[in-house]
Amino acid sequence: MRTFTMLMKRGRGQQPQRLDFDAEDPADAFSIARREGGDEPVELWEGSRRLGRLTRMQDELWRIE
Repeated sequence: MRTFTMLMKRGRGQQPQRLDFDAEDPADAFSIARREGGDEPVELWEGSRRLGRLTRMQDELWRIE
């Protein structure tokens, strides 16, 4: 298992909420981040490496940057 970090911004001017979790690989980590992130944009990190940002566009449509 590898350790990943999700950063979720919950409102303007607020510090992002941080959630550390274990996953098999980045694909598994993105699935967990999508499920746990709610409607807010989520940044996904593995250590100091930013893997991307998930933004919900519609019901099950997400943009990954």
